[in-house]
Amino acid sequence: MKRYFRGEKCDYTLIIIAVSASICIILAIVGAWFLRRYCETKALDSMPWRILRDDMQIVDEEQVKSMLSLNSQRTKLSNTNAVALKHHAIIGVNTHATYQMYEQRRPIKFGRADLTLLMKMKQVVHDNLNPFLGMAFNEKSELLLLWKFCSRGTLQDVIYNDHFILDEKFHGAFIRDITLGLEYLHLSNIGFHGRLTTWSTLIDRNWLVKLTDYGISDALTRWIKHGSINDEVVKDDGDEKTCVSQKTGILYVAPEIRVSNEKNQKRRVDQKWVAQTIEKRRSADIYAFGMVMYEILFRSLPFNDKVDLNEISTKAAEGEKITRPQIQKDKQLHPDLQALLQDCWHDSPEARPSIRRVRLSTESIMKTKGSLVDSMTRMMEEYANNLEKLESITVLTRYVANELKNGRPVAPKMYSSATVLFTDVVGFTKLCGSSSPIEVVNLLNSVYSGFDEIINKRDGYKFKRLPRETTQPDLFPST
Repeated sequence: MKRYFRGEKCDYTLIIIAVSASICIILAIVGAWFLRRYCETKALDSMPWRILRDDMQIVDEEQVKSMLSLNSQRTKLSNTNAVALKHHAIIGVNTHATYQMYEQRRPIKFGRADLTLLMKMKQVVHDNLNPFLGMAFNEKSELLLLWKFCSRGTLQDVIYNDHFILDEKFHGAFIRDITLGLEYLHLSNIGFHGRLTTWSTLIDRNWLVKLTDYGISDALTRWIKHGSINDEVVKDDGDEKTCVSQKTGILYVAPEIRVSNEKNQKRRVDQKWVAQTIEKRRSADIYAFGMVMYEILFRSLPFNDKVDLNEISTKAAEGEKITRPQIQKDKQLHPDLQALLQDCWHDSPEARPSIRRVRLSTESIMKTKGSLVDSMTRMMEEYANNLEKLESITVLTRYVANELKNGRPVAPKMYSSATVLFTDVVGFTKLCGSSSPIEVVNLLNSVYSGFDEIINKRDGYKFKRLPRETTQPDLFPST
């Protein structure tokens, strides 16, 4: 009798458990992915970067100036550049911002890519990137991009201020900060800057350079093409600098980007808006960086003085080929920096250096150490040390100092009489409480100046001055 194997006595427990576990794991992974996607979508749809128009106030120049006199704002705005007072807004109670305003013609609809980009911009944290505060849109027929306020204005304001002396320390610090900010952007999810100019580079109260207007260039260009916003920034009355910046801004755009933008403007339907890869956009940032670095070093654009910048800007905007940036013959520059600039302006995007190479090269050539604040601190320490050395000499009488300088010992002298004056500013603490700091400083300066004048007239010697209220000049012959 034949018997057939049917597996009735086989134990399938392990197989069933393994299959069930696999199915559960797959379902868990799929569920986790959908949950994450749902949470991301919900977070994006919440638009944490959106600023309602009623939650912000545009402040004109006169209002900002009046804030400078308020004690509560004196610390924040005391070093404010006059140009930085324009395009000023306050978000909420006390968040100061600068803004760019575009005329909005129709409601803006955000795709997932736009929402993701704006979320990434909102989350950026870096010492050399200006925080993106948010956007106001679909209200009052205007779109506003808001960034954190930097009191010293733009790099353009500093570069073209004839009263401001830019030495090698400033050159090195400015260039180093820009390369650090660009390197962070190139390594981040944002990928590139896209609008690097001297007026999209801000300087805060600590002389730290911060890049602004990053990441948003493609979205703005697309909204302009679709007719959602106007193609010009709304400027204040008489604000000629904004108008000039809009015209010359095309000179910072790499040639391949200008050509691509011109083609995109002629297309009726966008199959894919950004024709360039991320790498090409990064190389375009390097081109713009070369322009900015040249301006920092020479306070001019890399074109012949006889060239009409408005004319070549118009040609560039119309898609015509313009003169390539060149280092002018009358400019003296380190050979390695000169070669680096030429590489930054190379016609081929692939031939331009990476931002890491640019940063390492500039740091090596310019030997930049620490921030500008660190440099100023070291200068102040050296100044204080020199004052201490000077004081150690000047506290001696003229006769004693001369004798010691000549290497002769000074024997002690006995005087038949001497006048010692002890003084005290009565109620100094109470006086400080009812006076402003500048009034206290002026009072003490006048008191000390009076003592010095009397001592000089009497040929006396002041050997001790205690801080705050007590001053003890002792008068006796100085020889």
